Amino acid sequence: MSEIIYPAWVTSYKIFFTENKAQLKLFGVEEHHQNDIESGLGAESLANIDFVHVRENASPSFKAFINRGGFLQTTRPLWLLPSILVLLEKGGDIQIDGNGNLTQTQTADKAIT
Repeated sequence: MSEIIYPAWVTSYKIFFTENKAQLKLFGVEEHHQNDIESGLGAESLANIDFVHVRENASPSFKAFINRGGFLQTTRPLWLLPSILVLLEKGGDIQIDGNGNLTQTQTADKAIT
C-alpha cells in the first residue's frame, strides 16, 4: 500500500464504539471519478479518527499524521462526532485533507435571484 495523496474523497465509513472510545474509519478514493465513487470501486482506507473525551482544563494535542499503513491517523474531541456523522450521512462530495479536516462541496440546484 502506498501513501495516499490528500485531499481525497470519502465514499464510505464505519464507526466503532467501545465503553471508553469511539473510532471512525473513512474509506474513499484519491482522485475524483464519479463512477468510482458511486460503485465504491477502488475505495481504500483514508483515515482513522479516534474521538476522546476532553476535560474542561485540558489542552490536548490533536495532530494528524500519516502512519506506516499509508493512511491518516488523527484524534478529535468527542463533541465533534455528532456533527461529523451528520455530514457523512448527508453525503455528496466530501473531502478529507492531510490534517483530517472534512469539507463538503455542494452546488445550488437553482440560481438565487
